[in-house]
Amino acid sequence: WNKLSVFPFILPDRKEQDRIVAQIDNSLAKIDAIIDEAKASIEEYKAWKASIIYEAVTKGLDPDVEMKDSGVEWIGAIPSTWNIMRLKYFISGYKAGPFGSALITDRLNHSGNILVYTPEHIAKKTVDLDKNLFLPDERREEMEQFIVEPGDIIFPIVGSLGRSMLITDDMPIGIINQRLAKFKLNTEMLSTDYFLWLFSKSSFYSTFIELNCRGSIIVNLTKQIVCDMPVPLPTNIQEQQQIVEYLERKCGSIDALIGEKETLIADLDAYKKSLIFEVVTGKRRVC
Repeated sequence: WNKLSVFPFILPDRKEQDRIVAQIDNSLAKIDAIIDEAKASIEEYKAWKASIIYEAVTKGLDPDVEMKDSGVEWIGAIPSTWNIMRLKYFISGYKAGPFGSALITDRLNHSGNILVYTPEHIAKKTVDLDKNLFLPDERREEMEQFIVEPGDIIFPIVGSLGRSMLITDDMPIGIINQRLAKFKLNTEMLSTDYFLWLFSKSSFYSTFIELNCRGSIIVNLTKQIVCDMPVPLPTNIQEQQQIVEYLERKCGSIDALIGEKETLIADLDAYKKSLIFEVVTGKRRVC
């Protein structure tokens, strides 16, 4: 209270206070309406993007192609030249993160050579986080089975699902934590880029996960659930790559539109703050 009681306080007369409040309320209502409209547009763009991805990875790009029943109710019809295969036929080296107390925080360092990959790295699409933890070098042999290599795909198996990250040559050596799993993809039959659109950039597996984890308090992907995931597979790698190129081009355009709306919202939020500051400090006078 000793500090608060001596706070400087700008005090116009009561009539001017009322005019300031009225002008701010009026101005902010107009700005908020524009922001709400921009947010609604973003949601529409995201829904449009999701439908484009889902359509491409289940129906292909040719609207006139002959279709057949996929045999999976929630997938429906697929192109007649495609197959539905389980993910287990395309992956090897599946490994979930260390169990229990094997990786407790107080046995990790805040710097080092062996990064501990977490769901946050996947969500933020970066390996550079302020909260990064590292495995001590002397524990490398002990945790060898959890080390990731270029070509590994890592993904959350608890909590926030539906994302993944491909480990590339320029990423630091590291291990997965308790909430992640990893596997390698057989790229002779299944393009990595196509699989990532299917696995983590679309809503394709949401229904499958919901059906297999129904009734669980905490959604947890087991190895069996992951291996049983259906893959709508264009048998031609070239067709898979055509779908990838189409989605990159189409979704890139949609992302640009979303980015424009997000920039507008950020600018309007900043303008709101500056407007309030200028009016309540008398730098912008009201009528």
